Amino acid sequence: MTSHTVTLTGLKLGTTYDFDVVSANAGAMSATSGNSTFMTTSVVSSPPVITNVATANLTSTSMTVTWTTDQPSSSLVNYGTTTAMALLRP
Repeated sequence: MTSHTVTLTGLKLGTTYDFDVVSANAGAMSATSGNSTFMTTSVVSSPPVITNVATANLTSTSMTVTWTTDQPSSSLVNYGTTTAMALLRP
């Protein structure tokens, strides 16, 4: 017996999906499961975790900020010459 795992990403909140699974052996013989369904939760239960914040391409008038999150997220950069920052939406 062999275990198989596939993680589906990019799913929409509160959406019902249909799926089946397909496995093929070394002889190119395949089998397909019956249809199953699942529904994603309608609310994300935790805020995104931000990691790998970095800056690049610094010039006298611009720079690039990059970061990663552990889940799909909208993003913005707060910036200014003091801690009373303006908002920039990339």
